[in-house]
Amino acid sequence: MEMKSKYKKIKSALRKKSYISLKKSNILVILVKTKTLFHNIILEIKQKTVSCSLEKSILYLNTTTKNRIAILLLLNFVFGLILLFFAGVIQEFIIHLICLTLNIFVTLCIGKEYASVISFLDEKILFAIEEENIELRQNYKRFRKNAFNISNILFCFIVLLIFLWSIFSQHYIESGVIGYYAVYMVSITVSISVIGYAEYLWLLWFLYRVCNCTFIPYNKIIPAYTPFLVKIATLTNHAKWCFFIEGFLYVFEYYILIPPNSITMTGLNMPDNLSFLITWGVIFIVIILAFPIIIFTQETFLSKIVCNLKSQQIKTLSSIFNVVNEENYEQFNELNLRYQIINNLITTPDYPVHIQRIGPAIISAATFILHIFNLISQYPELKKLLVDRLLGIIM
Repeated sequence: MEMKSKYKKIKSALRKKSYISLKKSNILVILVKTKTLFHNIILEIKQKTVSCSLEKSILYLNTTTKNRIAILLLLNFVFGLILLFFAGVIQEFIIHLICLTLNIFVTLCIGKEYASVISFLDEKILFAIEEENIELRQNYKRFRKNAFNISNILFCFIVLLIFLWSIFSQHYIESGVIGYYAVYMVSITVSISVIGYAEYLWLLWFLYRVCNCTFIPYNKIIPAYTPFLVKIATLTNHAKWCFFIEGFLYVFEYYILIPPNSITMTGLNMPDNLSFLITWGVIFIVIILAFPIIIFTQETFLSKIVCNLKSQQIKTLSSIFNVVNEENYEQFNELNLRYQIINNLITTPDYPVHIQRIGPAIISAATFILHIFNLISQYPELKKLLVDRLLGIIM
């Protein structure tokens, strides 16, 4: 009996111990899950805060005017001139100040138009109640979520760090008032340029998604004149000029920064060759090579959307009016009208606006030539050889 009672007591004690340990483990699991939940909530709030800040910053441009932007930049330019004058380095840095100021102005101007387009698309797509707008609205919501995502800020921060690292590694600026002002100007210029570049790529993604939509509301008479397509095409037409001008200014800025004879046949003679190669490679790939490809892709997407809409309308007319139905052939006038409508639809434009290619192409060519000339000018032997060959051809 005593053994049985002892056994029961031990068993009871073990049960209590296991119950307590199980209770503690459950409490730990709950605490861990609670901590993870709060961490995810805080992270989500931070992401939404940053995303909302980016969205508000961009859309704020729609509420201001180009004159106000110009006045603010002019005041900043005068302030910079005063700093350069009293520091005695106005001749060395005046060109840089002009290039950076022009770059900021061009970027903010196209940013203002982009904000106007976003507001227009919100009204016509996001807040529209038509049932036929569902697929387009879903894609636009995804575009908006991506365009104002925190990843764009992180991308901007990484690119800015690369450029600042290169600037300090190459000893382009020194510590002091002028150095701090230069960092301030470069940070603003690079940041808004990278954000603008990212927004343009997301808009390209949105056009790609629209290309694959099965049905969207459009202008039934002239599909190319569908309001939201015209608005986007007008923006991208202006963006071409802005991006090519910005690209030229970036290349020109680096052109005047590189010391003479710093690149020879034997190698680089820069203070930091790695940072120079990385930043110069980024400029060459992202600006000189990527810009024309991006512009061509954007125009292709818009043309494809319009062609899809025209085909869809022709199919609808053919189905409704029974164009190929021989039983209605006796109704000649009506049949002739139907053919005329379809023929007129076929001859309508395949692009929402007139495409401007000559001006941007000239700026793009000038940017490429400046890039090549900068490299050739660093090689005295190669420069002399090319000049002798050119003179030999002329003579």
